[in-house]
Amino acid sequence: METVARSKQRRSLEDEEEEELTDRISRLPDAVLGDIVTLLPTRDGARTQELSSRWRHIWRSAPLNLDLVRLTSFKYSRCVRVSASEITWMLSAHRGPGRRFCTELQHLELHDRCPAAVLDGWLRSPALDNLEELEFHYGFSSLPPRPQLPASVQRFSSTLRVAKFAGCSFPVGNAGALHLPVLKQLSLMDATISESSLQALLGGCPALQSLLLSDNSGYSRELVDDFISGLPDAILGDIVTLLPTRDGTRTQVLSSRWHHVWRSAPLNLDSNADSPRTIRGNIRDSEISRALSAHQGPGRRFLHEFPYIDT
Repeated sequence: METVARSKQRRSLEDEEEEELTDRISRLPDAVLGDIVTLLPTRDGARTQELSSRWRHIWRSAPLNLDLVRLTSFKYSRCVRVSASEITWMLSAHRGPGRRFCTELQHLELHDRCPAAVLDGWLRSPALDNLEELEFHYGFSSLPPRPQLPASVQRFSSTLRVAKFAGCSFPVGNAGALHLPVLKQLSLMDATISESSLQALLGGCPALQSLLLSDNSGYSRELVDDFISGLPDAILGDIVTLLPTRDGTRTQVLSSRWHHVWRSAPLNLDSNADSPRTIRGNIRDSEISRALSAHQGPGRRFLHEFPYIDT
């Protein structure tokens, strides 16, 4: 009898603690709960609507974080596709604004619908108004032409800060150029874009801080080199600082300008980044001493493990 009584008492205490935790959460203001919902995985955030009418209002008014890549799962090496109808329902049920939209269309169940048309329709949804981050990939294709960049991307011109466009093509020339004045990070992957279009695109991104170009076609390497050379010294210095130690030091040989940029940029001296663990070979004491004597300062980071130094 005593054991049973203790067991009931323990359960009662656990129930009280759970109720107390629930009460603490419910006492939080809607704005804080909205931030919590926005940070949840897409499906979990949508499911909070089932808790109460208050939570339904919170999900529908909190900035939408729709990450379809994380929704996709793999079971026994097979892709379990997300239905396009589920995504359409989420977008129709949410009032907006949108914070992030991320998708790889080759992993979605589109029911034989045109991927470009589906994506364009989603991007026109009011739930994605004022979108800040947009990432999409149509899928890899060896056969041209690639689908065009959705025209609906233009409507995010005043709010988009992060963009990744993959598996698509861009209109030739300046006519269809995007103007993204607050964009800070841009990635183009497996895309087709002409030199004039790339120049127009970069010219329409005055706040750009990060640019990734990978496996694209339609422009020459010289164009990218010219673009990099046209950047101010301060941005080139940031680039040099982020490079591995040896690579950053070697930029000096490119030109007298790069020599000046490296010597004046904050020094990032990490001997471990060039250690055998990354199959780059040992960085010698003499290299470290030479870098320290040649650099004018200031320093940003110094990381050194003696077992990996070849003296």
